[in-house]
Amino acid sequence: MFNIAKTELIHFTAKKERKERSLQLPDNTIVELKDTIKWLGIYIDNRLSFKEHIATRVSQATKAFHRLGRLANIERGLSPKAVRQLYLACVTSVADYGSQIYWKNQSYATSLLQSLHNLACRKIIRVFRTSPSLPTSIKSRLTSPAIRLNTNNRNELEGIAQAFEHAAIVAQEGQEIYVYADNQAAIYRLNNLSDNLGQQWLLRCIRAAKRITTKKASIHLQWAPGHNDVKGNEKADTLAKEAAKERPTTSTTASLAYLGTEINKIQKTE
Repeated sequence: MFNIAKTELIHFTAKKERKERSLQLPDNTIVELKDTIKWLGIYIDNRLSFKEHIATRVSQATKAFHRLGRLANIERGLSPKAVRQLYLACVTSVADYGSQIYWKNQSYATSLLQSLHNLACRKIIRVFRTSPSLPTSIKSRLTSPAIRLNTNNRNELEGIAQAFEHAAIVAQEGQEIYVYADNQAAIYRLNNLSDNLGQQWLLRCIRAAKRITTKKASIHLQWAPGHNDVKGNEKADTLAKEAAKERPTTSTTASLAYLGTEINKIQKTE
């Protein structure tokens, strides 16, 4: 039996013109066609553009941000560190909900999320509304939405970390070692000290770099544009594709974020 109150009908199509077809259930109940439905907090439209979902989540996150803003001002209130922590915990979690489904670095989504990001950066470091966005983002140690939502750089981060660790083993006095990567998000993450996602790879690179410097050698991380016939990069891409065909190994590594969550659970039960 269908629960009529929870039954919705939607047709997915890329055509501008579509036929309005309702659905008749066995008990002769008519379910009318909708342009958008809500499922598990995600607004799904008939073109799968997710524009309504993005607009709704950013609107909710903006309201949460303004409530947070009342707790901080220039003269009194929360410290910049506390405001930043609350923004990451209470605002980005609202704005980013469902991003795993829709995120493809669309200009529409990036524009809305970036506007909220710029507001937060200025509020955290308490500067004027007309302050440029890039310096405030760097000063507040917040990554832009385009980088924050890019989860495809984890393999790149692992590869860079392994390259640093191998370099720490083979480094000799006076050597200059260069590591090249074509993922700008991964490079940006490793160049910015923060407790955001990717911290474990950042710490591995730092430890490896310290071992290299103790051997009186140096290491550099540089960007190499992908798919531009750069010989070394194309070779690395070929090897990566071959490795992807192999059986994956089981990893027992736990992220710092996961360990922090588990520690909080233990503290609450004590």
